[in-house]
Amino acid sequence: MTAVLSDLTLTKDTSMRSFNRFMLLLLILSLSGSVLAQRVVRQELDNGLVVVALENHSSPTATVRVYVRTGGAYEGEYQGAGISHFYEHLHGDATTTLAKEEISIWDESLGGASNAWTSKTTTCYYQVTTVEFFDSLVELMAETLLRQDFNDEVITSQKGIITKEINMNNDEAPTRLYYRFLHTLYPDSPVSDPILGYPDMFMAVTEEDLRDYYGERYTPDNMVVVVAGDLSAEEMIAKVKEEFGDEVPSGIEPPTIPSPEPLMGPRYSVEYSTFDTVQFAFGWRTVPLWAEELYPLDILMNALSHGRSSRLYQALREERALVSSVDVSSHTPTYDAGSFAVYLATEPEKLAEAYAVAYDEVMAMRDELLSDEELERVKNGFLANHLFYNEELTDQASQLASDALLGDIEFSTRYVEGCHGVTAEEAREAARKYFSPDNLFVTVLWPASSGEFDPAFFGENLELVESGLSGEKVGYAGWQESLGTVEHGDPDSYFVYQGLSTAMVSNEHRFDHSRVNDLAVDYPATWEFDLYEAGEGGEIELFTLDNGLRLMVLEDHSIGSATVGALIDGGLRAEQPGDAGAMSLIARLLLGGTESRTNEEINLTLEERGGFIHSSTSRDYAQLSAKVLGEDAPLALELITDCLRNSTFPAERIELEREKMLAELAVQKDDPFTQAFKVARKTFFGEHPYGHPYLGEEDSLVALDRDDLLRYHDELLNPEKIILLVSGAVDSLSLYQQLEELWGDLPRSSVKSADPGNPQFSTEEQSITIPTEREQTVLCWYWPGYKLDDGKNYTMHLLDSVLSGVYLPNGRLHSYLRGEGLVYAVHAFGQFTFKPGAFIIYLGTEPGKVERAAEIVRRELDLIASEAVPADELERGKTMLKVSRFVYDLSTASARLNEAAYYELAGLGYSFADDFAERIDEITAEELRSFADELLSQPFTFVQYGNL
Repeated sequence: MTAVLSDLTLTKDTSMRSFNRFMLLLLILSLSGSVLAQRVVRQELDNGLVVVALENHSSPTATVRVYVRTGGAYEGEYQGAGISHFYEHLHGDATTTLAKEEISIWDESLGGASNAWTSKTTTCYYQVTTVEFFDSLVELMAETLLRQDFNDEVITSQKGIITKEINMNNDEAPTRLYYRFLHTLYPDSPVSDPILGYPDMFMAVTEEDLRDYYGERYTPDNMVVVVAGDLSAEEMIAKVKEEFGDEVPSGIEPPTIPSPEPLMGPRYSVEYSTFDTVQFAFGWRTVPLWAEELYPLDILMNALSHGRSSRLYQALREERALVSSVDVSSHTPTYDAGSFAVYLATEPEKLAEAYAVAYDEVMAMRDELLSDEELERVKNGFLANHLFYNEELTDQASQLASDALLGDIEFSTRYVEGCHGVTAEEAREAARKYFSPDNLFVTVLWPASSGEFDPAFFGENLELVESGLSGEKVGYAGWQESLGTVEHGDPDSYFVYQGLSTAMVSNEHRFDHSRVNDLAVDYPATWEFDLYEAGEGGEIELFTLDNGLRLMVLEDHSIGSATVGALIDGGLRAEQPGDAGAMSLIARLLLGGTESRTNEEINLTLEERGGFIHSSTSRDYAQLSAKVLGEDAPLALELITDCLRNSTFPAERIELEREKMLAELAVQKDDPFTQAFKVARKTFFGEHPYGHPYLGEEDSLVALDRDDLLRYHDELLNPEKIILLVSGAVDSLSLYQQLEELWGDLPRSSVKSADPGNPQFSTEEQSITIPTEREQTVLCWYWPGYKLDDGKNYTMHLLDSVLSGVYLPNGRLHSYLRGEGLVYAVHAFGQFTFKPGAFIIYLGTEPGKVERAAEIVRRELDLIASEAVPADELERGKTMLKVSRFVYDLSTASARLNEAAYYELAGLGYSFADDFAERIDEITAEELRSFADELLSQPFTFVQYGNL
């Protein structure tokens, strides 16, 4: 699937059944209910700026997204230096008229829900807020993007921050694998260079370089601005024109990426790492976005990896627990360097079998036709995913931006039509054309602790064509100097081999797709069309059966999908000492088979219609959740009922799920943040089950037997402690009638769950230090918190906002720690639970800066506990909290209903948080100071995990 269209996975089936289903859905979306037109207007200003405005009147929110056509593979003379990403970090630090502090104040006054990212081709800046702040938001975007200032202090600070981000990437095994695979697949191409840059080239970037790059790339003719919200398109475009319309275009042609050179294959590579598990990738060179093979390749990708019924999931996870994760990517970019790849994570001893099974499954696509049923299931999945992942305003804006950047604002429609027309024969032909042994590329990220990797794993007749140290780790110069000098087993060393099979050696990979990107459409200055949504949203309804089981429904006919779920009182809180992981194992086993359905049939029930079902566990509840088209909500409700009431917990399924969880635990050991939090929770909560890891411990998972699990299930199956919830394009009355048929015969339960009581927090400070070989150090602080219904939690929310923003980085800790270049990530948040939870602060830093980072945290905590927050800062904190809650927590019907159901499950009533904004507004500066003093003066738990 193309990265540009990561949210667009629609398809069109040629079978009459699927075609009728597709047309019916379009009819539902466009005609049923009280139709609300979503106008889309594209306008190109005189200076070349493309503006796209989307009218969406479903909620009083607005978003502005600015896209610049520059990224990690388009850096010209600075290629490999990460200069696009470097400038992204400088954005908002200072302008020619405003200092950094003034910009931060402005941003926070709009809600602080702003962020940015850099890809290989694009840099994006975005913010979401409520509609009354729209004009000010456009003004802020123009100020920070068009009037950037540069100074040595800011540049030095951001270099420190990005260095930490580079180190974080080196601590992430999938990222290391990705760049080694790209280097193997497209050597000497800018697409294989890290977006963050090689460390030495990045550090060499000067202020003059940044000024030149900014002046050339940040011009109106190299930008697309997308605005969306509860305003007229004309009003939104007029504001963008007012702020951006007078800027002078550069007149410079957009950068291009040359087509990659032909390459002899196959090619194999191995890189040694400090991780304990294996990361593995194999795949083939393919095509860019404009090639016709885009469509059949996307069909093949989804047949292999979309959902639990997909071929690779079944072969690698269900039939044999060979991998902890598997994913497939069909990357068809807007430059000529596409790829089709399979990514696996496994243990060293399982690698050979996992690769053999995965490779055979993919290569079978060359010989077999997809069955009519499988092809229809894949296409239904495309269609449903488009609805599922484009419900939010920000997702709709992102989709329009992707199309506008291509130069075809309606590309998504043509993409839908192209995928919908793919036949099984066309899919097989694409597999035969690209999935050939001589076009094969393989990469292994191998743990050095497992000894020397034997290249014979790849096959016979190999020629070593390159070896060296990882450029992402040692820098470009260090990489070049190391070529040909490293030994197998050296940490961070890599080796690339070319296969020399007689049948393959003469094959150079030249494909016959066009080298010319012809996607752009010659639009008039203004172009508009309508999207449609069917009907409007409603209010939450609560139905209760005689046995105490509850159904909560939130009708929302502005979308074509539905979310159906169940919250079951319990979660980690229900686990007994020594049973860590029991609830996560049970949640998985609920989908493992019932009296009338096997595990495979459970998955197929919804996946053949485009939906999916999954299970999870939190601190206070277990959850089943299904996402379906609105018409399939009754089917999803029946399936969830079957899984809850009739699961059989087959012995073989228990062992399979246990083995999967143990493999996932092994992978977690390579993640420093996960490990730091695991240690901190266990130390802080002691014997209380809130301290249990979600996946449990190896010893506890091995010890759990079927009788233990059945006992837990009996405790969970209490109708008074279960809430069914349905949101989306549904009918509440018919769902209630169905619920009576499905659940009315279940009596109230006499089984009582043991209450673990409140956590017994330590009366003394606790400090733990765990040294590792990672590139970074994670610091965590835990303070005793309060129960969910304690009014002090509102003040804790506000403390979080003032200290670190809400969901996105802002506030005092972010300002000071990032300002000194000490951290990449820092945040504070409250854990709000049925029993007293915690207030938590964490950060990631690097060796030599741990003490200074911890000192600043202590300083700011002492200050906020001793001095009242100034009135303007307090007001900004409240605004950030209220806006972020509105545009994130309540952004969709399913999110709103899930939160309400959580409060209902806790016994607080589903409308418990309706007065959230009023409660926040009532908090005074003195109340916040007093609360901070009370909270932070308690004994805390402190954990240092990483490279000290």
